[in-house]
Amino acid sequence: MHLVACGTAYYASLLGAAMIEQLAKVPVEADVASEYRYRKPIVGDEALVIAVSQSGETADTLAGMREAKAKGATTVSICNVVASTIARASAAVIYTH
Repeated sequence: MHLVACGTAYYASLLGAAMIEQLAKVPVEADVASEYRYRKPIVGDEALVIAVSQSGETADTLAGMREAKAKGATTVSICNVVASTIARASAAVIYTH
């Protein structure tokens, strides 16, 4: 599982990754979205990539999510804005309102 985010959302992702690993015993990587695409992450059709964005319009987070989706990963977004670009582009969305 990969969490992809920028700025404050990235810091929230670090905490989320630690909690998921501790509670679900699933390995999680949290990545700064602007670096995610360039490190060529190993993702495939078995991977889950969660894009975290407050606005749902963060360009780097959207690009990272699209990169993962192109490689076959299932994408979920966590964002604050209903019908944002990231929410529409992901397979499922969790709204923080």
